[in-house]
Amino acid sequence: MAGALDIDLHCLNCGYNLRGLSGEMIRCPECGNDNPIGDVEPPAPIISAQLRKMETAPAMCALMAIFSICLAVAFLPELLIGRVTAEDTTCVAVPLATAFFVWLYNARWFREHCMSSPGWLGALVRYHLTAIGLTAPMILVPVVMGFLSDSNGGRAAIWRHGHLFVAALMLGFLVLKPLALRMHRQLKRILDPLQRAVAVKVARDKLRTKIMHRRGRPFGK
Repeated sequence: MAGALDIDLHCLNCGYNLRGLSGEMIRCPECGNDNPIGDVEPPAPIISAQLRKMETAPAMCALMAIFSICLAVAFLPELLIGRVTAEDTTCVAVPLATAFFVWLYNARWFREHCMSSPGWLGALVRYHLTAIGLTAPMILVPVVMGFLSDSNGGRAAIWRHGHLFVAALMLGFLVLKPLALRMHRQLKRILDPLQRAVAVKVARDKLRTKIMHRRGRPFGK
């Protein structure tokens, strides 16, 4: 007979914790339902942890978008005053291309995590808009101030006023943190239902593998 469960797993019918029970088909002592080990619902904290891991994909997409905006803004003064060289073009094009492919890779993963549900693209766009909206003041304000305060203009005007970036980032973090947390909770209410089915499957497979490993048998046997 298989050893007793030393992991919190819950009955598919009533949610009773089956920890300490043994067998391939675990009969729930609460409702009598037979629960196959491979199908038992993982506990909520494990599913929540998996959902947090899966948020990496949309977060990386938003990060690449913000990085691209920062890079474009940093070189905008040079473009406006007509001092763009071939070297400048290369310095911009290579990172932008890299950011695009990283974005594309993570967007594909997010779509798969959502099982290509109709709302996946709208959720990803909203994630981008929220992240960019929160960071835009911290990026654009010091850039504009540095450019306008330097008579020479150009990219050097931005780098010479790095203290404006630091001040804007610190002030933005203090002011926008409560708003960012509230908006993130709203985003999670949109993202989690889209990704929950995959999160449950991944969490269930990990738990099943762990159980089988402890019982000395390979997964799926």
